[in-house]
Amino acid sequence: MGAGMQQPPIQQSGGNALLDLVNVLYDPGAVFGRVKAKPRFLVPFLGLAVAMLIIAFTMKPFIAAGIQAGAAEAASRLTPEQAARMPSAATQATFFVAFAPIIVLLSLLIGAGLMWVTVSMTGSEAKFSRLLSVLTYSYMTYVVFSIVTSVVLNVRGAESIASMADVRAQLGLDLLAPNAGKFLSAFLGGINPFSVWGVWMAGTGIAATAGGSKNSGYVAAGIAYVVGLLLLSVMSMFQQG
Repeated sequence: MGAGMQQPPIQQSGGNALLDLVNVLYDPGAVFGRVKAKPRFLVPFLGLAVAMLIIAFTMKPFIAAGIQAGAAEAASRLTPEQAARMPSAATQATFFVAFAPIIVLLSLLIGAGLMWVTVSMTGSEAKFSRLLSVLTYSYMTYVVFSIVTSVVLNVRGAESIASMADVRAQLGLDLLAPNAGKFLSAFLGGINPFSVWGVWMAGTGIAATAGGSKNSGYVAAGIAYVVGLLLLSVMSMFQQG
């Protein structure tokens, strides 16, 4: 048969948006190539939400212990009637677990907004939908960090929790300053191998989807992360315990 009678090539599917949450850990280039062709947020976000709900549930006893420690300190400044009206540590921990997906969503939206600003500053093509997709898949590095944290806490036991600051694995620069204040501890703790991995992955995604160089992608992702970390560190100063 003539060449004109040949069937057109079958278009390959864009991959499984949910499975790409795993694929991005070892083949980010392919995943972000698919994101460039078609930004994807809802399905991977739902996958992240379920994963973080499960992880938060495994950490619930430790969260309750941290809240209880902070509440004991706060109760000394309250009247007996005010202290009696405070929700129990277990109830507050349950709310924390239930709101895990909302925390993930807010983190992604704010982070994507910061990346949109920094990518625009580098002169690359800044499209919010693509950057949100890039950050959603890059968030998997935080999921891995959360799994490690849960494992470490379960090994230590709830009796090791003296404050909410103990409800995390100390794997960052905070190890070099164990007696730092809340702000500095939170900031240094946010600089760890998993956050570096996340910035590298986000920078790779920016370069793949925004048309800039890899260096500009890393710079944009790095600046956005540092700004976000500073905001979180300021918020930690108002945290009980």
